[in-house]
Amino acid sequence: MLNLLEWLAWMFIANPKSLAIHSISLITDNFKEIDYEALSKTDRLKVFVDLHEQITPIFQQRGWMLQLIDPKHGHLLSSDRPVMIGGKSLQESPQLSTQTIFFPISPRMLL
Repeated sequence: MLNLLEWLAWMFIANPKSLAIHSISLITDNFKEIDYEALSKTDRLKVFVDLHEQITPIFQQRGWMLQLIDPKHGHLLSSDRPVMIGGKSLQESPQLSTQTIFFPISPRMLL
């Protein structure tokens, strides 16, 4: 489960809109002023890993459930940004610690 949550954190921070969530602004504000164009690929990766190390514990402290979807009700769809928070737009600044996070891990399983 730990590896899955770490991967979920990678997917979460890979979406630039995720970084706009108010409840994690103390972490992400440190990364907003960085001129990524001026960084080498190695330095960009270091910044990304640092952000991941700070976001992952937030995911690890949550309670998680695995939900199986009955095939007669259809299948889950995903995209290149599969992490969805509370069914709301990330522009609404949900509190990450209290919102439901939806993450389809297969066409029939939702974390």
